[in-house]
Amino acid sequence: MKTTFLKSLLTIVCLLCSVGVYAHDFKADGIYYNITDTINKTVEVTFGGFYEYTGSIVIPATVACFGKTYNVTSIGDEAFRFCTELTSVTIPNSVTLIDYSAFERCMELTSVTIPNSVTEIRHSAFDGCTKLTEITIPNSVTFMGGAFKGCQSLTSITIPNGVTFIGVTAFSGCTRLTSVTIPNTVTKIEMRAFEKCRRLTEITISNSVSEIEYRAFYKCTALTSITLPNSVTEIGEEAFAYCESLKEIRVEATTTPAIQSSTFDNIEKSTPVYVPAGCGESYRSADYWSEFTNIIEFVPEVTAP
Repeated sequence: MKTTFLKSLLTIVCLLCSVGVYAHDFKADGIYYNITDTINKTVEVTFGGFYEYTGSIVIPATVACFGKTYNVTSIGDEAFRFCTELTSVTIPNSVTLIDYSAFERCMELTSVTIPNSVTEIRHSAFDGCTKLTEITIPNSVTFMGGAFKGCQSLTSITIPNGVTFIGVTAFSGCTRLTSVTIPNTVTKIEMRAFEKCRRLTEITISNSVSEIEYRAFYKCTALTSITLPNSVTEIGEEAFAYCESLKEIRVEATTTPAIQSSTFDNIEKSTPVYVPAGCGESYRSADYWSEFTNIIEFVPEVTAP
């Protein structure tokens, strides 16, 4: 009797948990919503079930339910996750947040319109969207986590001026990415941000970046040259390791940036390292920079007023 009761209780708990996974407050025109603020009348687009959303989706700015009109202000975490037949999404100008894994593994997704209202794109938002070829992120975005990991068809990206750091695994595994524009607002390139971007050939890092973290450009095997600005003070382990095509390193910092023993692992130590005039000796005597045998001084270009 006791065993039967426990089994029944466990069954009820499992059913409740299953309902919770698919929970939503209402559905309108094929889109599921949760009410996030009853006073200000806001909602988020939410998960409706694996493979639920298909084709082209246009998310409205407002939606009516229960005799009230709600503003759509966010795309909830995992809202469209594993919707493998979703091809395009238009996000309204009312949305400010694209949450964790919102479009993860939408493998047929080729087009996304992100409006100027969006300020935050969280980790894994577009992780594994393998057919997404191009995306323009508006200047309103200030926070961008590992949003585009594994977007294997993405060829170029312009990071907006409001972004202050490029998050962990932000573009890791974007194997067709050939060019990146990093604005002067970025202060940190976090761990594995561009790891295994195998077609990235050249990178100029903006003069606001102070830190390049662990494996930020690890195994970018087509990378031929890098320019490190005067603002860089620290470069993490394996940040440029196995960038086997690297032919030139240009460092504009007059104070030698701290690097690790593995920062340039598997890079020929005869690779030319260009440093500011008068700084050659400090680089030649600095930890791990001293391993490079071809440190060359250069006179920095002066921009005419």
